[in-house]
Amino acid sequence: MTKDLQRLIRETEFLPPGFQIVPKLLLLLDDPESNSEELAELIRVDPGLTTEVLRVCNSAFYSGGVRAETLSEAVMRIGLRAVYQVVMKVIASPVLSQPEKNYGAEQINLWRHSLAVATGAEFIARDRGDNSEVAFTAGLLHDIGKLVVNKALDGDYSGVLKEANEKMLSIHVVEKGIFNMDHADAGGILLNRWNLPPNIVAAVRFHHKPAGAGESVRLASIVNVANYLAFTIGQGSGYQSYPRHVDPKALTNLRMTIEEVDQQSDSVKELFEKSLAAFN
Repeated sequence: MTKDLQRLIRETEFLPPGFQIVPKLLLLLDDPESNSEELAELIRVDPGLTTEVLRVCNSAFYSGGVRAETLSEAVMRIGLRAVYQVVMKVIASPVLSQPEKNYGAEQINLWRHSLAVATGAEFIARDRGDNSEVAFTAGLLHDIGKLVVNKALDGDYSGVLKEANEKMLSIHVVEKGIFNMDHADAGGILLNRWNLPPNIVAAVRFHHKPAGAGESVRLASIVNVANYLAFTIGQGSGYQSYPRHVDPKALTNLRMTIEEVDQQSDSVKELFEKSLAAFN
């Protein structure tokens, strides 16, 4: 039995721990006058977040053999932008790693898929001269609406995957057939309610159809291409064939060819695996 998806979105009042600092962190990164102490001040109000950020910053991937005892030390050693990415991963990981009853045997872990898209988006943004932190964030959160859709299906998302596979449709087309909206719509509405920046909200809502993202079309295009890259490195989510076709307008917006995108797969895979290892 399905539930009213729009009602569930309206009733999802909670803000996952730590999400409220994301807009402030992005503003800090845009401020050339900001420093490590200001970033540390934002993070340290949450003891759990502080502990996790220090743990990850002291992992082999980030530490280089030198341990940081305070947030300020961590920021100074690996940099504001690296700490920002650690914070985003720590905040998003428990949300996207929620055990999802009957999500489907075909499901690739949503956290791994989201991190792969984030890594790909960061890589593309840096290569194209765009803001890599914003791209990373949009990529990390692009499928957060699937959690609400799964809830609306009483935790049985496997039916959506089965129908998509049998009819060779994208999962968001199947979702729209059931709810008259899809996980991208749901995610955009949620992130807007949680006061994330409008460009990230638009990129999440239109990551399957970047042309609808208005002024944020370039960011949505980056996420669209990064979603494709996630599948090419074996970190897909849902019906496998559809996402292997990049929106041609996304490639045009980024002035890229599919051959150029494919050439980046190995680099993105290496970055993803290193990033994932820091959380183990």
